[in-house]
Amino acid sequence: MAAFAVRRLRLSVRIIDRGDADRNAGRLIGRFLSVAVVVIGLVYVLGAVNVRIGPLLGALGVGGIALACATQNILQYFIAGVLL
Repeated sequence: MAAFAVRRLRLSVRIIDRGDADRNAGRLIGRFLSVAVVVIGLVYVLGAVNVRIGPLLGALGVGGIALACATQNILQYFIAGVLL
């Protein structure tokens, strides 16, 4: 199953790179698909080993909210500086 997902991912990236679309957009989509395949694979493996995934995802969500709140002002000032 993992080999099938990796083959489909590589095929998708090749198709995107062949098109007339911007190369950076193709790379971005390729990286997103790569991360998505890895995350789905990890969730599948953890489920197969009987690790409870719900509490882990909840902790990651709370951590993401804390990180977003902590970096909000930094990113706000950075973007304002770039726009000036």
